[in-house]
Amino acid sequence: MIALEEIFPDIARTLGGFPEPGRLAGRRVLVYAFNTMPPLVPYFGLYALVLAHRGATVDLAWRPYLETHQYLPREALDALNAKAEALLAALGHPRLAAVNLAGLPLSPLPPGARDIVETQAAMDVSHFRRSVETDLAGEDRAVYRHYLRLHQECLGALETLLRENRYDSVLMPTGDGVQFGAAYRFFRAKGLAVCTVEAFRCGRDRAAIVSWGAPAVSFNRDFIDGPWAAFDADLDEATVEDCLGRLARRFRNQASHTSIQIAASGQVAALRQSLALDPRLPVLLVTPSHNYEKHFRLRHPVFDNGLRWFEETLVHLAGRGDCQVLVRLPPLPGSNGENDPHELAVSRDSGSTTFARLFPQCPAHFRLFGPFDKVSTYDLMGIADGCLTYNSTTGLEMALLGKAALVPTSIHYTGKGFTLDSDSREDYFRQLDRLIRDPAARVLSPAQVRLARRYAVFLYFHFPRRLPWSLRHRRFLYDQWPMERLLSLEGALSPFTDSIDFLADAEADADSRAKCVEVRGLLAAVRAAAAAGDTATARRLLGRLWEVDLARLGREQPQVLALLLGAWDDLVSLAMADGLDWRVYDFKRQWRALEESASAGPETSRLGRFLSEAAARFEAGDRPDAAARLVESDVLGFLDIYVSRGRWYGLDRSLRPATPDDHEPEALRELEKQGLCFIAADREAVFRNILRYFKELPVLIQEGYQGYNIVLCNGMLYALAQELGRVDPLRLLLEPQPLVSAGLLIPGQDLEAVRREVDRTLDRRAARMRQLAGEDA
Repeated sequence: MIALEEIFPDIARTLGGFPEPGRLAGRRVLVYAFNTMPPLVPYFGLYALVLAHRGATVDLAWRPYLETHQYLPREALDALNAKAEALLAALGHPRLAAVNLAGLPLSPLPPGARDIVETQAAMDVSHFRRSVETDLAGEDRAVYRHYLRLHQECLGALETLLRENRYDSVLMPTGDGVQFGAAYRFFRAKGLAVCTVEAFRCGRDRAAIVSWGAPAVSFNRDFIDGPWAAFDADLDEATVEDCLGRLARRFRNQASHTSIQIAASGQVAALRQSLALDPRLPVLLVTPSHNYEKHFRLRHPVFDNGLRWFEETLVHLAGRGDCQVLVRLPPLPGSNGENDPHELAVSRDSGSTTFARLFPQCPAHFRLFGPFDKVSTYDLMGIADGCLTYNSTTGLEMALLGKAALVPTSIHYTGKGFTLDSDSREDYFRQLDRLIRDPAARVLSPAQVRLARRYAVFLYFHFPRRLPWSLRHRRFLYDQWPMERLLSLEGALSPFTDSIDFLADAEADADSRAKCVEVRGLLAAVRAAAAAGDTATARRLLGRLWEVDLARLGREQPQVLALLLGAWDDLVSLAMADGLDWRVYDFKRQWRALEESASAGPETSRLGRFLSEAAARFEAGDRPDAAARLVESDVLGFLDIYVSRGRWYGLDRSLRPATPDDHEPEALRELEKQGLCFIAADREAVFRNILRYFKELPVLIQEGYQGYNIVLCNGMLYALAQELGRVDPLRLLLEPQPLVSAGLLIPGQDLEAVRREVDRTLDRRAARMRQLAGEDA
């Protein structure tokens, strides 16, 4: 992950020369984060820095530790926090200050705060026990009191901060659990506008849920009904099909980090045959989820909670002999089909335990699939005729297949016209019985399927905000969008800066005049640098101009596009400086997209002619490297270096005989994520990317210490549990938190520290097993 020292050491140099937009001038923003893993302080620190550059006065309030039921190695965090303390204390921006909340005195809590503390502590006990049903006065009392103390301290420090400072808004992570949830409710009770950000598995790499009205992690339909009702994009069938195809590849690919499926899909026929189902009877799929995760976020108009729904639904179906039931207990996040990294299988709400309690013997017309069974839920959806779910996205996915889903909660996709919704037990079981009796009830109309497909595209591609950096990726993808690139004209013309303004001001989207002022300021700075003969500064201010999506700009911000027309020829000339040529720009694609744009009109005709002429010359072969040219082979023993259309590529030799021309741009970007391709604007940059990547190759330091292998990787030591088998540490570090939580991946600063943490992890695991066995009091 990216470290603070890579972001803040020289703010003056990073921001120097870039005009300050002033879009947020006079606005005071509190950014609230924890220095945890994943490192939220560096991530939100990036946005705090940009907000300060854009005119806001920002306090970055951070806490060294986040207390949860998950284990975080204290020694490693101590080292990170010591570095953070020094770096943040020396911030050099006049409008950005850091506040370590752990160093503030605790103020008495105001009236009403006690309710916040108790509500949040009850939620956290549920998460700790992984159960919607808890006993706060009995066996859960100690855990409850622990969280009460943590939240009282958290709110006491925030009360001190808010007594001494006035803020227009707060920016923070999702705001639902532990100290995040307590702080979120406290800020709202104080009357502050709060913007929350949540990393989201969606159709784009750089996207997140950003919300002002509710925690961004909310799954309730109230959270999304307003934006969905306002969604008026004209989606043609080709666009919908392309988007859904991209989603299918992301979510169904077993190798994808976005999937928790233990087995890859694509085995419907073989699975159907092995189940020996009666073709004369309907097949219903029952998909419970992990109830405690969403229990406090949803309304429950029919059942008290997901556990009660699961029990009553199974009992009802067990008495019906005119159907067949597939029960898919949810796969375990982070599991490889053998381990249980979050201890969900021993939860009080465990589907396996509930099913065994209800049915000592599995009913003959039931087929049970446990969390470790290597069967894809997507294949079961292909077999089923209908679905019963409570808080799983299975209901939406079944609708995409044209099949009915009965959902008795307020999860976000309900109430949209393509699910069966109910508001009482009588109505729920009436609709369930109709699903069994009536084949027509199990099939959605073509209009309903189109509506579900449109909603899926909205949810995964339009509702998330496009941001330059992503918590779901190692190093946040910062190397692809460094600060200087974001602050350039290219960044101003991208959707990123608009989204960043939205993080501080919910009304920022409506202010197109401010965007025009910002672009004029950058154009003036570019002209001034060019007039002074400083082409290097002019190029820095321009950014990668050839990557600007002109068609999108014409659709979304026609005033800004019109502003560019008068300066376009000069900008292209500057973009050619230092050996960069206009011919690296994909004029043909831009011209075609501009022609197809609904907003294309007279104001874009000059730009359209320019793009048309450039595309014609491009097609005529007036370009460097009309075909990919091999520059160097066997670099580092396994890479070939090519130049093609003004760009440089390092391709793994395993891809031979293919060249960059044999891959679509999207395919090259996918290869880049896998470390099989490196793309840059020049030879020096491509070699820099190669060396940076392979500098991080793991080195085995000690094998077999207490069942762990200790490796050096990316400048830190890690103990990897041998039960993980043969694994690539680089792949594990893409999503380390589940493994850290499970004690399967243990980071540390030195060998002795890692060994100590291994010993402690094994001691805690043994104590946990004794507790489960009833040996502890």
